Amino acid sequence: MDRLFISFLLVFFSANAKSFSAVFDENTEYRPFVEEGKQWTVIQADYRVYSVKTYYVAGDTIIGNYVCKRLMCKTTDYSRKTSTTELHSCLYEENGKVCYFPKSAQNTSAPIVLYNFGAIPGDTLYLGGQREDESGIICYQIWKELTLENGNEAFRGQLATIYDSNLKDVDENSNLDLFEWYEVIGSVFHPFEKTFFNNYMGAPKYWLYQCKVGEKLLYSNTKGIEIDDVSNMAITENRPSDVNTFYNINGQKILQPVSKGVYIKNNQKYICK
Repeated sequence: MDRLFISFLLVFFSANAKSFSAVFDENTEYRPFVEEGKQWTVIQADYRVYSVKTYYVAGDTIIGNYVCKRLMCKTTDYSRKTSTTELHSCLYEENGKVCYFPKSAQNTSAPIVLYNFGAIPGDTLYLGGQREDESGIICYQIWKELTLENGNEAFRGQLATIYDSNLKDVDENSNLDLFEWYEVIGSVFHPFEKTFFNNYMGAPKYWLYQCKVGEKLLYSNTKGIEIDDVSNMAITENRPSDVNTFYNINGQKILQPVSKGVYIKNNQKYICK
């Protein structure tokens, strides 16, 4: 696809969005972030598309005392002409708090908070969700509540920045790293990585292209790009193997055996001693 044409398209949002007025109050029902069958598509691009990541919820697993949802990620890298699918993390949600275990987590690991949609302005939150090359959990401060209208959907959200005790006020024009995220969809840039790349000139931008459950479209921000038209390159796809996939006697998929007993591994009986 012509680079100038893509550059032109990137400045536009979808022209099909309908405008309406959303009203939220304390009686508005909370809408979950973690749902079976939910899918998020994230694009990294500037004047051309570098990669497309599709995250999707695929079944249950048990980590320690937590029943989690497996979050898979399919990454199509157009510069390397490759496509890989692997486990990204394991999620669970409770009372508006979304937590996750990294794919390397052991059954003794503590969950990491990704979002806390129950927080209010003034709250400070220790949240994970950093890129793999950024370690640690960062403290954020919620500055105000947000509302996002998209098509026929509306979402409650939060505007936050990295906590600094010296800051007294902040707005969208402040020279700060600002982050926004919403119930149901998460961050409109990258739902699973609170990336700083979107704040630097010259760096390829991430944005949430679509979010849906099954065939129901919840959110869309295509910016005029159709993924199927991005490239006609031949893609070599590598899918994850199930070599280390275990099931307990209840048929639930788990990361690894947590105690002595009988399990299923590779469709065969496996005894953990």
